[in-house]
Amino acid sequence: MSDILADREYILGLLSKYGVLLTETQRGIARSYYEYDLSLSEIAEENKISRAAVSEALKSSLAKMGDYEEKLGLLKKDGELKQKIDNALKKGDQDSYRSLLEEIVNGL
Repeated sequence: MSDILADREYILGLLSKYGVLLTETQRGIARSYYEYDLSLSEIAEENKISRAAVSEALKSSLAKMGDYEEKLGLLKKDGELKQKIDNALKKGDQDSYRSLLEEIVNGL
């Protein structure tokens, strides 16, 4: 069950980072399915297309966003930054915060 949730969280992350790079139709279908949890049939009816077309749009959207992540790595970078922030907060000292801030500034 946790794998399903992790996959869903990953896809939602992809959609938040790269959804704007999809066509309006692809973005709408992906949001309907992943964010609003509509079924393929509901999305097909709403868009007046077949379930197969919805399925294909989801597959192609996922592939595109996966390619963008592979090339740009924005989700990976976000995850690394969150981990560094957590580590700095756990240490809780000025040097950890200063080091983290320097790394963020130099990374931009």
